[in-house]
Amino acid sequence: YKHSRDSVNKLSIDHSRIDFLVSSEVVRGVLFQHIAMEQPTTSVVFMAPSESHRADWDVLFHGYATFYEVEQTQEMRDTVWEWIQNPNHEVKAIVAVTQDGRAVGLAHYRPFPRPLRATVACFLDDLFVQEDFRRAGVGTALIREVAKIARSKGWSSVRWITSESNHRAQAVYDRIATKLDKLTYEMPV
Repeated sequence: YKHSRDSVNKLSIDHSRIDFLVSSEVVRGVLFQHIAMEQPTTSVVFMAPSESHRADWDVLFHGYATFYEVEQTQEMRDTVWEWIQNPNHEVKAIVAVTQDGRAVGLAHYRPFPRPLRATVACFLDDLFVQEDFRRAGVGTALIREVAKIARSKGWSSVRWITSESNHRAQAVYDRIATKLDKLTYEMPV
C-alpha cells in the first residue's frame, strides 16, 4: 500500500452482520481483535484531503476542537491545513469521504521515534467523525486505515490518547487496541 493523494481505499458496511477482521494477533505492537458489528449502510473511501475537502475538513476539525473544549481560530486551522498539504511536513491526514464527495471523518497522524525500542511508531493525533456517521464503523475504519499506512511504512505500532471522559470512544478502542498503563503529562514552555 502506497499512501498518496491518489490512494483510495473503500469501506462498505451493509445491514447484514459483517466482520472487520485484520487478525487476532499482535500486528507490530497493535492488538487487533475480531470485531463484529451490525450497522446501517455506509460507504466511504479514504484519501488524503484535497482542496475539494477543505470546507468539510474545517468543520470536522473545528468540531473536534469544540468536543475537547479547545479554543481554535481559523488561523490555527489554516496552519494545520498547510501542514497536511505539505508533502515534506511530518503531519499527515486522511479523510473518510462519502459517495457524494463529503468528508465525514478525519485522522491526523505522524511518525514518532521510540528510542527505548529503537523503532519508529505512528502517533494518531486527532480522530473525529461527523455526528450522524458515528456508530457506523467509520472511526474504527479510520484507525485501521492509519494502521495499514503505518504497516506499509514499517512503523512498529499506532498509539493515541483520549480523554478519560470519552467513554463512547473508549468502548471502540478497547475492542481494537490494547490500553496502556501510561499517564500523559504536558508542560507548557
